Amino acid sequence: MKGELIELGVPAKKIFILGKSSTTFESLFILKKIVEKKKIRNIILISNRYNLPRVRIMIMLTPELASVYQSRRIKLMSAEQTLIKYQPYIWKDKIKIDYQMPTMKKRCELEKRGANDFMAGRYVFRH
Repeated sequence: MKGELIELGVPAKKIFILGKSSTTFESLFILKKIVEKKKIRNIILISNRYNLPRVRIMIMLTPELASVYQSRRIKLMSAEQTLIKYQPYIWKDKIKIDYQMPTMKKRCELEKRGANDFMAGRYVFRH
């Protein structure tokens, strides 16, 4: 993905790969450390569209994350929409088909449940 972003004109020094993390929540804390250390003010966070609502909720409802991200400009972007925007002839139909697959429908349902559980205080996570 980094190579594709560079091809699209994103400077390599502006792309941060979070490394090994096992959960979205853990990734947000790794990103928090990078943002604080490098004093980054503008953030574009790209993830699957099914994951973005849960990411947004985690940022908003976790005080340690909210305090950092609220003082910065953060934009959440759908990886699928980004691919379609720049290469619709390759990705539009593939993504449409993928989102109709039973496994993807289940993944989307699990993400939705995860977001609801996080809001209700039932989410199981570690960091």
